Amino acid sequence: MSGKRINFGYVGDPPPGWTAHLVWSARILRLVGESISDKELERELEREEQEQRDKRAQRPPGRRDVPEFRKRPDAFLTTEDEDPVLHEPTLSIPFRTNNGLDLQFTRVKVYENGVGFDLVAREPDPDPTAGIPFDTETINLGFRIRPDKAHKTRIRLVVAVSPSRGEHGAYGGTVLSNSFKPDDFPDDPNEPWLYGGGDSRGRVHELGVIETRAHYFLSPVPTTGTIHVTVAYPEFGLKMTSIEFDAASFRIPGR
Repeated sequence: MSGKRINFGYVGDPPPGWTAHLVWSARILRLVGESISDKELERELEREEQEQRDKRAQRPPGRRDVPEFRKRPDAFLTTEDEDPVLHEPTLSIPFRTNNGLDLQFTRVKVYENGVGFDLVAREPDPDPTAGIPFDTETINLGFRIRPDKAHKTRIRLVVAVSPSRGEHGAYGGTVLSNSFKPDDFPDDPNEPWLYGGGDSRGRVHELGVIETRAHYFLSPVPTTGTIHVTVAYPEFGLKMTSIEFDAASFRIPGR
């Protein structure tokens, strides 16, 4: 889906699998802030989202606490704790961006309960002797909307886990977004969920760049099918772009 437009119109009865792919694509488009030309489909997705919000509103207050198994295990480790990382695949994929932004899906770590990864953006360091700029115009790769940012928004990140692949494209699977609230996690522990972690900004002297990074955690560990990652950031001129890779990359060697 790297910047391609979806043709929502079809003359006559759509072939098998077309409608499923159309809905899958439209759901991703909505989550990254793109418009959908098929207004009937848009209304259908709006109804679906409202039903989900209504269900979440009925949950008891205690249900808002995110379970530990939905969090990255090494987020609060001490030096005495055993390293919980079971596998670090050599998986670092750059996004093809329209505005020249150096943006990568990288630093993947596999744990017993899920997969941690970083979104990393790099920019040339204009003056290694100066302080690192943290002004209101710097990019926000995290899941929190930062009130100190001039644009008061964040990158749109959508992760589609194990979609099926048909004649007309991908469909099904689970579509997740960093715009989902942390306490929206599913009751079924086997259902995929994306949890946002911390974000930071620092200087990488050996590369001559300033790096902005954000941590995310996907649980449980997907090991079959594909992972489809889409990002967009219109406030920084970044149009929708996607990467895709085999979930087998997450498999722990020997298992």
